[in-house]
Amino acid sequence: MRRCIRPVSAVDPDLHVVTTVGGGQHEYDLLLLALGARTIEAVPGTLTFTGPKEGPALARILKEAVNGEITSIAFAVPPGASWPMPLYELALLTRAYLVDRGTTGVEITLVTPEASPLEIFGATVGEVVAELLEARGIDLRLATTPVTFLGGSLEVEPPGGIEADRVVALPWLEGPPLRGVHQDMHGFVEVDEHGAVSAEDDLYAAGSHLVPGQAGWYRGAAGRRGRGGDGGTGGRSD
Repeated sequence: MRRCIRPVSAVDPDLHVVTTVGGGQHEYDLLLLALGARTIEAVPGTLTFTGPKEGPALARILKEAVNGEITSIAFAVPPGASWPMPLYELALLTRAYLVDRGTTGVEITLVTPEASPLEIFGATVGEVVAELLEARGIDLRLATTPVTFLGGSLEVEPPGGIEADRVVALPWLEGPPLRGVHQDMHGFVEVDEHGAVSAEDDLYAAGSHLVPGQAGWYRGAAGRRGRGGDGGTGGRSD
């Protein structure tokens, strides 16, 4: 086995050759792509949550709420976000944190363009999540797209505003470009149920640079959320 630590610049699936930055070429029998993705701010003016590195900023928001300095927090899922679960978790954990410290009177709102909560998982899960949010006193705004946060108001579509002292939002994800591999307009790669790149032989992909919603993408998103790795928990789809 040979180990080469250099960025990949191109793949030739027909010749089974990988080209690295600097021009080095390496033949392969099977190739697994795990390119990661970069985060992009989706809702200007908000705290963009990409993982554990936002912990200190979230801690400051919680401290402000406990100290009575703020009375409303919104969590915003941007349009096209493909893995919204972390934001639902944050909203529920925030409520639990405040309750544990005897803090009442803080409004928590979850804003999402989804038709139902976590709709990627289906109607049954959506019903359970909706009931859980209601039981925890979290205001759920469905079919509502966050646009920007300015002057204490989260502007949304359809046109309107939601008053909030602080807003936490998910980012968009964008896959890095790679010559020789078909990617959509946001840099995502499409695979089949086995992780094989569409229309290519001996080429596989896994992780957060896959077209959102595919099996391998779920595994990449879950791993990224756990380690705060290659960036973000949202994504853009066509």
